[in-house]
Amino acid sequence: MRLKTYLVTLLIFLIFLYGGILFILTFSLRDNISNIKERALGEHYFIISSYYNDLSHVEYRKKSEIDDKTNKGIDIEEKLLFDSYFIYYQKQPVYLGLLENDIVIKSTLPNISSDFNTNLDMNKRRVFYNTENNKNYLFILGNLPKPFHYLTVIYCYDLSAEIENWNDMCKLFFSFSFILSVILAIVLYIVIYYIFKPLTEITAAAEKIAKGDYSSITVKGKGEIKKVAVSFNYMADEIKKNINKYIEIAKQKQNFIDNLAHELRTPLTNIYGYAEYIQKAKLTEEDKFESTNIIMSESKRLQDISQRLLKLALYREQDMKFNCINLIDIIKKILTSFKIRLNEKNIQVILESENFIIKGDEALIECLFSNIIDNAVKACDKNGKIIIKSFKDNNEYINVTIYDNGKEIPKDAIKHLTEAFYRVDKSRNREDGGAGIGLTLCNEIVLKHNAMLHFSSDSTGTTVKLIFTK
Repeated sequence: MRLKTYLVTLLIFLIFLYGGILFILTFSLRDNISNIKERALGEHYFIISSYYNDLSHVEYRKKSEIDDKTNKGIDIEEKLLFDSYFIYYQKQPVYLGLLENDIVIKSTLPNISSDFNTNLDMNKRRVFYNTENNKNYLFILGNLPKPFHYLTVIYCYDLSAEIENWNDMCKLFFSFSFILSVILAIVLYIVIYYIFKPLTEITAAAEKIAKGDYSSITVKGKGEIKKVAVSFNYMADEIKKNINKYIEIAKQKQNFIDNLAHELRTPLTNIYGYAEYIQKAKLTEEDKFESTNIIMSESKRLQDISQRLLKLALYREQDMKFNCINLIDIIKKILTSFKIRLNEKNIQVILESENFIIKGDEALIECLFSNIIDNAVKACDKNGKIIIKSFKDNNEYINVTIYDNGKEIPKDAIKHLTEAFYRVDKSRNREDGGAGIGLTLCNEIVLKHNAMLHFSSDSTGTTVKLIFTK
């Protein structure tokens, strides 16, 4: 790319440079020849006029010959009158010739093979160019006015000196242009090199990106190249973020599969083990009853996992129709359903909530709060405490906080809480029969309602914060 740009730019410059020089030189030659032609025409006219006047004066003195002059021609005296013009132009590149009825009677013309056609109309002159022996000539032919119209004056200007000067000027100009072209080629190469240097760096960076290296590039300078570099760095950062995102998603999917396999293996192993135990061992009625209860419990757990996975898939794909929901009524309804479990642990529930109305799907909102309160109940020990508050913030968003004074959640675990089958305390969750995807469902419901879900935890307990923006 850089070499092509260099060659094309250099070629365009050279075409314009040499084309311009050629145009100027050609125009200069034509203008010079045109000026010489105009001057030659003026001098030719002056010679004809002067010679005509001289002849007229001579003829005036010879009154006896005036009547028949046109038939007798000119005498020696009249021919000598033309010599003065020869003398005048002998130091100039000008040659003259005098013809009488196409016969040369006086001439300093060079030996050239030109056909002087003197058959000209009155007051008309013939102008032409001729080349002979590597020399260039300008010829002007014209007849004298009557009664001397049988006389023809030939004016010849030697253009060789002008042509030679023009050739010398061409050599000088093109020599200078050649030197200038060499200097320009060197300077242009340096300029192109520095212009394309950032692009070379960008190309190298692109190759690194293809190999997995997403490091940014540093490009000095300003203008479009700098903008390209900035855009490239932005693109590299975005690619890096997306790659990391996809890697994270792939890890999450793999973790999901691993956790799902683990969650299914435990109940299936228990079911198979106790079923084999019932089949092969001699059991009392009490042992059979205990074994079947375990099988039923594990089967119920498998059923719960499958139902929650189905709900998760439905929530992700389903279009929701939102209605107005009384927030306090939903919370009270859920607390009523948890009354027995709360009494078993003697957990104190404090509800500090105003009567807010939110827009959403009632079943999903109920599922959301049910999962969060269920986790709070599981987290609390006996004689624990749960505090539920709702209020509006400065943005007029409805905030709901659910606090429990249970065990602290490690900070590095908080970001994984909404991952499917993730457990902070695996043993406690298995004992309680949790499927491990409750908060994953909560996160999907929150996203569907354009809400926000935050977790915070310290030594005093855990707080879940919901922010409804609509």
